[in-house]
Amino acid sequence: MNRKPRIGITCDTTQTAKGFPALLLENSYVDAVKMAGGLPFLLAPEIDPELYLPHLDGLVITGGAFDIDPAHYGQSPSPNLGAIKHTRTDFETALIKAALHRDMPMLGICGGMQLLGVLARCTMIQHLPDHGSHGHEQTISKTLPTHQVKLSPGSHLQRAYGLEKIMVNSTHHQALDQISAQVLVSGVSDDGIIEAIELPAYRFVVGVQWHPEALGAIAPYEALIRNAGRV
Repeated sequence: MNRKPRIGITCDTTQTAKGFPALLLENSYVDAVKMAGGLPFLLAPEIDPELYLPHLDGLVITGGAFDIDPAHYGQSPSPNLGAIKHTRTDFETALIKAALHRDMPMLGICGGMQLLGVLARCTMIQHLPDHGSHGHEQTISKTLPTHQVKLSPGSHLQRAYGLEKIMVNSTHHQALDQISAQVLVSGVSDDGIIEAIELPAYRFVVGVQWHPEALGAIAPYEALIRNAGRV
């Protein structure tokens, strides 16, 4: 491939100060794709994914301040469930399924990792404190790491970082729970929470619970770009 890999990044929606609809995306996602050698393309929801995918080489499924409807994994809502954004989840679900059909490289970040897991038939812990796990919603800036993750030897992530233990930030109140046979757990925190997954049946489908783009440690993005650049 003689050009930079074209990487689609999913966006949230918001409103301007005057009430007009607008897209929302933290600059750090775009910066990470650029620093890793890719060319970022912002993907608005409510558009047929099949119109996007022929023009892209890889995807970043981003996180956000919302939860996945528990109906997607066969549960009733917890009293501590956060906001649900059906339109965005429906769009990202269709996008991921179409990308998997094409074996397109994907990186899921935080809520993006959770959606990858749910679509691969995993379930969720809807509120970590109810599960007895604390310390995963840090109160300090997410530009700073707060806990350790152990990476599985030989996984995409372990090869990307070149380490078996890394320090990460933590901004989530949910996590994957029961893991299906389709999924490899490639990162676990010291308290046993699943922090990274991979779908081995595909070329490169990786999800991380932390935000590497906020830490400036963009190894997962570099691995995505490398795989997206292979034709």
